[in-house]
Amino acid sequence: MKEIGIVIPVYNPNQELVKVVSKLKEKGFERILVIDDGSDKEYQQPFLEIQRDCCILKNEINQGKGVALKKGFEYMIQNKIQVKAIITVDADGQHTIEDIQEVAKKLLSVKEGIVLGIRNLKCKVVPFRNKLGNIIASICFELKTKCRLEDTQTGLRGIPISYLKEFEKIKGKRYEYEINVLKYCAKKEITIHEVPIQAVYLKKQKSYFNAIKDSLKVIEALWS
Repeated sequence: MKEIGIVIPVYNPNQELVKVVSKLKEKGFERILVIDDGSDKEYQQPFLEIQRDCCILKNEINQGKGVALKKGFEYMIQNKIQVKAIITVDADGQHTIEDIQEVAKKLLSVKEGIVLGIRNLKCKVVPFRNKLGNIIASICFELKTKCRLEDTQTGLRGIPISYLKEFEKIKGKRYEYEINVLKYCAKKEITIHEVPIQAVYLKKQKSYFNAIKDSLKVIEALWS
């Protein structure tokens, strides 16, 4: 796992962030980058608890997941972090350490392309609004790109370091950035590998993704 870097964008985290970083360290991931996307003062405790285990970048104001991810990519490029690839991980505990490891293994085994952790959105734990938003986005993505993906909104993504300069230039400030990356890959014929992962929705899970509102923005971005 020393060949894989981790990029975690986060806004107003809870203790799940601490658990995520701790588990990553336990499994041998050494280069962990957390981007604090303008979190409020009352949410600083998790950052204090993880500061010895990872590098933390900070946006003074909340700018969106897309901006945070690109800030992480820029840091990796400018500082010439010695890894073969990076994995983007959500901070809310939605990605299990086992699934992150599976994405890492797939990344190291393929010759080119990106890797997506694909959730089983048919399982009962997935809220209906999330299922509906993702189904619509997947259909629109296929109509636009002729490329079929089961989960276009997954945040668990493996990206070879060689793609970061390209991906840093892709437009998008918030959640629409992630669909723009997939649209770019389809256009440039960059292979998209899919790895099945668990769909995890914790009772106290904190998410700033609005299943309907943000899905509509994602769909709008597809057709722009």
